[in-house]
Amino acid sequence: MAQNAKIDSLKKVLETAKDTTRVNALNELSKALMQLNSDSALLITAQSYKEAEKIHFTRGMAKSCTISMNNYRNQGNAKASELENQKLIVLAEKLGDFELLAGAYSRLGENLYGQCRYNEALEAHQKSYAIQPKIQNRDLDPAYRKAYVYNNMGYAHYGAGNYEKAYQYLKQSLDISLQLRDSLSIFTIVAYCYEALGDLYLNFDDIEMAKYYYEKSPGRIWDDEWNHLSIRAQICLKKNQYDSALIYYKEYIANHLKNFSKKLDPIIKQKIEHGNNAFLSCIYIGLKNFDDAINILEPAITYFDRNGLTRLQLASLFDITRAYIGKTNFSKALQYANELIKVAEEVKVKTRLRDGYQLLSEIYEKTGDKAKANLYYRKYAELKDQIKTDEFKQKLQLYKAEEREKQKLGAIEQLRKEKQWLSIGIILLATTVASFLAFIWVQRKSLARKKLLQQQDLALKEAENEKRIAGLEMMALRSQMNPHFIFNCLNSINRFVLRNDTEAASGYLTKFSKLMRTVLENSKQTLIPLEEEVKCLELYIQMEQFRCKNAFTYYIKYHDGVNTEEAMIPPLLLQPFVENAIWHGVNPKQSDGEIGIEFLQKEEALYCIVKDNGIGRKKASELKSQLAANHKSMGLQITKERLAVMGINHNNEPPVEIEDLHDENGLAAGTKVTIKVFSLPAFEELKTIAEFIIF
Repeated sequence: MAQNAKIDSLKKVLETAKDTTRVNALNELSKALMQLNSDSALLITAQSYKEAEKIHFTRGMAKSCTISMNNYRNQGNAKASELENQKLIVLAEKLGDFELLAGAYSRLGENLYGQCRYNEALEAHQKSYAIQPKIQNRDLDPAYRKAYVYNNMGYAHYGAGNYEKAYQYLKQSLDISLQLRDSLSIFTIVAYCYEALGDLYLNFDDIEMAKYYYEKSPGRIWDDEWNHLSIRAQICLKKNQYDSALIYYKEYIANHLKNFSKKLDPIIKQKIEHGNNAFLSCIYIGLKNFDDAINILEPAITYFDRNGLTRLQLASLFDITRAYIGKTNFSKALQYANELIKVAEEVKVKTRLRDGYQLLSEIYEKTGDKAKANLYYRKYAELKDQIKTDEFKQKLQLYKAEEREKQKLGAIEQLRKEKQWLSIGIILLATTVASFLAFIWVQRKSLARKKLLQQQDLALKEAENEKRIAGLEMMALRSQMNPHFIFNCLNSINRFVLRNDTEAASGYLTKFSKLMRTVLENSKQTLIPLEEEVKCLELYIQMEQFRCKNAFTYYIKYHDGVNTEEAMIPPLLLQPFVENAIWHGVNPKQSDGEIGIEFLQKEEALYCIVKDNGIGRKKASELKSQLAANHKSMGLQITKERLAVMGINHNNEPPVEIEDLHDENGLAAGTKVTIKVFSLPAFEELKTIAEFIIF
């Protein structure tokens, strides 16, 4: 019902929409129809592309190509999907959108993989990888993109029969993925890596290691019951437990279809059914139900051939040849074996060419043609040596042994550390008890009473400081993300909605929600890494840029010695200074404003510098504009108190220094604020105290 309501709403918009608004609405309508009526969706994107081309709306053309590419992919039409992919690459290059371009090359590589054009697929993934450093979007971890490309390259090498390279790329992808911090990225790419490694071991009949990798996947397989059934069916097939495999896979198919709408487009359903039947035929052949296998494979082969799904076509040609050999129908078996070899030669897939030669050798052996049987067996043996399957099986055993040794050494090291800490703990405990008893014996009651009074006084001060810190941090959170700022943000979103600029409203709302989520998450922590503080700060600046119509720019610079991952900082410490620079510095200037944020490490202290080229403090005070009158932020004073109370300033140095900047003529040229954020040893002590108070 919700989908139908969206479609009706878009159709109503199209009655009056013009130019870019009309193109965007057509594209959204196509997306809404994609799962329900894919052919109608394709007609609409073709129309949106023409209209976008007519008004030179390149972004709209790229969106149309993206939707069409995905639509053809859902239909199983690899050839048409590739054509749209190539058009998208040209448009992305024209737009200079590196993120769109890298994604387009990745999709192209996946498309070519399905067509068994593995070398071209590798080339496409390498191009995607080369573009990654140019992407400015920081919402997605660059390490995630690297892991994703390595995973795709591993699959491409696997399809080409380069098993060792496939394993190396998949393992590198997994190693990178395990270092990711974002939970969604970890769930997605780590799951892909474990699945791929599981598939690799399963292909070489190492069921134990295959299950080891499948079960380590973080929820993608074993928490989804229908995927779980598919894996169990594959394992049973490898064990020649065909009856169990059939039960699991038929249950998997039933559950699989439940995950799609009952109104799913018949063309997409057909693709899913042929894909399922390709695996089901392997089980039928194992059960010697050759007729059942042939009945589902013949239409599947025609479908795969027509749509350019060469990888599935080759697998199905191999299986149908086996089925006809099982029926002793050698003429038909010979026909399909020759077709398998022909297609494998066209796409240069050595693994399937090897399989074809093996089948021909078997057919001619059974029909009594010894000469041809020997000829094709030699060809089979030659290709088998080139692919080096047996050698890689041995290497897999070595990799397996290395993995077990690594786990064993890790367990031993953990046990050693536990014993070491236990010994240290016992020694410390004994020393503490002895010292305590000696102290009691020497000081007796008078010193004990004095110590008790001192402890009571210290506890009272600590309680007061704890209460004050908590109060200041709550005040900082409420004042820094004040209701006035939230109201302005929502007002901006409402303005875009009223202008029917849904794309801008959506983009602004997305940034706003990310900022609010980041603020709430960080507010739970006493200290956060510097890089997390900077991410939150950048989201805030980008939203203020949007509100100020890009009247200013900004930059962030790290000087030598600053480690953004190890440096820890109280959350939302810098935002009040940046806010002050925007609204009292560069915003009154109205154009050519610039905010600079720099980080400098001196000995054990971290200095944060916020600079602007605005009108200066004196001019801002004189203007007394309506904005200044209404925007009475307590953030600056609260932040200074936070720094003072937490004991971050040392040697009686002020934690915040403000300097007026002047040009060569002595005129005001902005303001520079320097904040001494922390001293490393003091901060570690502070962190320990904070954790003790919390517990």
